[in-house]
Amino acid sequence: MIKENDSPVNYLDKEILKDLCHDIASRLFQEEEPMGLYEDHDQAKLDSCLNLPRQAVFGQELYSGIYKKAAITFYAFNRNHAFGNGNKRLSVAATIVFLYINNVAVVAGRGELRDKALWLAQTELPIEKAVDDLAIWLEERTIPLEQFREILNGQSIDSKD
Repeated sequence: MIKENDSPVNYLDKEILKDLCHDIASRLFQEEEPMGLYEDHDQAKLDSCLNLPRQAVFGQELYSGIYKKAAITFYAFNRNHAFGNGNKRLSVAATIVFLYINNVAVVAGRGELRDKALWLAQTELPIEKAVDDLAIWLEERTIPLEQFREILNGQSIDSKD
């Protein structure tokens, strides 16, 4: 489990989405139908996807904590259909990148990520419940980025503590 702290959250922006997330989605799921062009998007829907994790009501964050913010990112890109094609794939990539820029690594396989994106696209759960479930699911499949780097460098790590 990763302890959440008071450090500022790094958010996705249009440049990160265009230069990184879209390419990751294309490569991660390259055996599937080709991704649409990044330029083929609805600007208002894209802005909504990028701004949802930042929302506050009466000074209180609507989605507090890194996992709720990651979950609403996953939800928004998956369900808002900002792009002509590839919304589910982009939702996976955007979530992975959002967590990465906040020093968290996702340790789930491509198939598991695809299955969760398909589940999310089809679920009839209310948004609050879907986001809560996604936040828990993501937290269970992440480790601190530093720990992930140690694994990549060949150092053995026994648990997610």
